[in-house]
Amino acid sequence: MRSASARLLLLTLLPLVGWRGGDCEVVTARLSPPAASAPPAPRFLPAVTSLLAARGDDVTFECPVHNLKETTVSWVRSRDLQILAAGGMVFTMDARVHVSAPARTGTDADRAGTDAVTHRLTLGEVRRADAGRYECQLNTEPKMSLFFNLTVLESPLPVLEVSIAGARRRRYRRGDTARLRCAARWRGGGRAGDAGDEARWRGGGAAGVAGDAGGAGDEALLYPPLQIDWYIGDTPIDLQLSGGVSLESRVTSRGASSELRLPARAGRYACRARAGPDPHGHTASDAVDVHVDDDDPQMDAMQRDQSLTARPSPAPPAPAAAPAVLAPLALLTAWLAVW
Repeated sequence: MRSASARLLLLTLLPLVGWRGGDCEVVTARLSPPAASAPPAPRFLPAVTSLLAARGDDVTFECPVHNLKETTVSWVRSRDLQILAAGGMVFTMDARVHVSAPARTGTDADRAGTDAVTHRLTLGEVRRADAGRYECQLNTEPKMSLFFNLTVLESPLPVLEVSIAGARRRRYRRGDTARLRCAARWRGGGRAGDAGDEARWRGGGAAGVAGDAGGAGDEALLYPPLQIDWYIGDTPIDLQLSGGVSLESRVTSRGASSELRLPARAGRYACRARAGPDPHGHTASDAVDVHVDDDDPQMDAMQRDQSLTARPSPAPPAPAAAPAVLAPLALLTAWLAVW
């Protein structure tokens, strides 16, 4: 046993106690609580940020946010930095502006769990002057914003049309490559002869803003960008997981086109076009039925060859009677007749 000056140190989760010989020395260790992890920061979820409306329509901006917690949501009009609403209250004298209580929708829950909510701002009976950029702003530090762009048309809204080129039913042999072409297009949305009837494309999914100056003929419109997806039945075709599948896409001033090539497989193939990143937004589709014959062309040729070699040969014709045998028989018949 060590001398009385030896120390025995006991480590426990309780206060630290040290013994010195016959004396007891208590040393209190203050354990600081573990540092609390910072709560996850709010973040915006994919939303339709480019909106088209005809004059007199009601427009609703939807701002889905994940991990909002106690963060305040404000709606701002960028043109004059007018705060339209904040914290669920309207801050403008414009009676056309309304805000809806944040709602947890099934779509939000699927995308980001129960902490996803959607704030909505509705602008009733829109006018040409309402066209422009709007902002869904979070009072974080620094502030976070999701921007929306609104285009207001004097004429009715354009219609999204989708079509797959060719026959509605396709037939292929096993091993063939199916080639499907699809085109999506905005049709209408401007008076005939107006420059506003054509869209001017701006990359990056930017939104359309009606011109501030000039008449309807000087209006520069931008249709919401279109994205084309392919399905077999209700299942999306995954280009990464499906071997031998290739896709070529092209964006035009008023829509998009897509060409799909893949090993032929029976089923119903659908081309679906949608405006913006939200799969539940404005969509249209077209479909074709593909049939695949199980017969292999090489196997068919082999079976035809085998059928030709296995076919029985026709029986040879009976040989004609020899003249040398027939002549004596005729003489014998004549002699018997005379006798």
